[in-house]
Amino acid sequence: MLRERADGQAIWFVWTVEDNFPAGKLGNPAGYPAANQVVRIDEGTLRAFVYVGAFMILESRTRTSSMDAAQKIALADFKDSGRAGELVGNRWWAPNAHRIRLENLPKGVRWPPPDWRLPPPPLRSEARSGRCWSFVLEGATESARILVDDSYDLATAEECAKPAGRGAHVSVMRSNPPVAVPALRNNKPTTVEFHSTLVQVIYPDRRTGQMHVLMLYDPPTSLFWWWYLPASPNRPNDPLAYENQVVIRPDSVFVTDDRLVVFSSRTAIDSTERYPDFRKGQEQVLSVLETVRGDIQYGGGRLALRTLHYTGIPGDFFSPEWPNAMAPVIELKQVARVDGLWKLTLTGTYATNGNSAVLSFKDNYETAGVELLPKVGRPPRP
Repeated sequence: MLRERADGQAIWFVWTVEDNFPAGKLGNPAGYPAANQVVRIDEGTLRAFVYVGAFMILESRTRTSSMDAAQKIALADFKDSGRAGELVGNRWWAPNAHRIRLENLPKGVRWPPPDWRLPPPPLRSEARSGRCWSFVLEGATESARILVDDSYDLATAEECAKPAGRGAHVSVMRSNPPVAVPALRNNKPTTVEFHSTLVQVIYPDRRTGQMHVLMLYDPPTSLFWWWYLPASPNRPNDPLAYENQVVIRPDSVFVTDDRLVVFSSRTAIDSTERYPDFRKGQEQVLSVLETVRGDIQYGGGRLALRTLHYTGIPGDFFSPEWPNAMAPVIELKQVARVDGLWKLTLTGTYATNGNSAVLSFKDNYETAGVELLPKVGRPPRP
């Protein structure tokens, strides 16, 4: 956490810590030298520039009366993000942050170095170059200059001297006609609109990529839900034919008065966003993708995916009985809303005598209870 004392601006980020690394080493950034970050205030915005292999830019206009007050806001913000305890594979999180992949750096400043016990090289700030921030990574034997423009892209000195940037970084390449997909509204069958769009993204390191953007819109409530998946040769041109089997399945979409949720056997992805029409929602999606381009390139993003925990279910409850059996696929069979709780019925699919369970979850998707339903003739394991 960082806080500017004069006007109270504060920024923060969360990093998971590995217990098996000593303080100040790879797994614990708490011991990194202060020289590894640069803090600036430009036009009333507090920013921290940090190099930890990737180049991270954190910014905030949040003002607090004290560091304790900032900490309370930070912890509440992190909890509401849905990321708490779920940063495996995505070790850091911050609100309003940008991440830039740095490759082809000189060996002397590349990080992690061959000796992982060394901290990242110091980061030094230079005077702004046109519309760009200028930094130097200083290794023991080599250094590298980094120019980042006001759109949070790597830039050249010539580009920094120009008055305007490269415009939009996310553009629609193709939109498929909308279709109706099955859903549940207060436990009764209904349909919602499914829209899919192929977009091209220019990442902060100047590379390009393509993504499928999946969107659901419910006209009666104006609720809007969206997700994205990287496009690849292994995915068909019609995303509904593929994603309907993975992200959006029959009986997995549930609409209430205040949210639209897509469940799987392991996750819940919900949205409370509302827009007067679908087009307004899609415009907002493109705007958000502009701000998370760097996270997307690292396989992350700021969408809240809630992991559902199987508290109360024995580890082998869904496993087949025969020796050397493959790990079971746990299938979501039913979703219901009962007495203010989500009720999910799950079944192990690799056994003719597979067990089932009904998991109950609170509004925040914490486990509220479990009912084990072993198949007749197969007693539950102790």
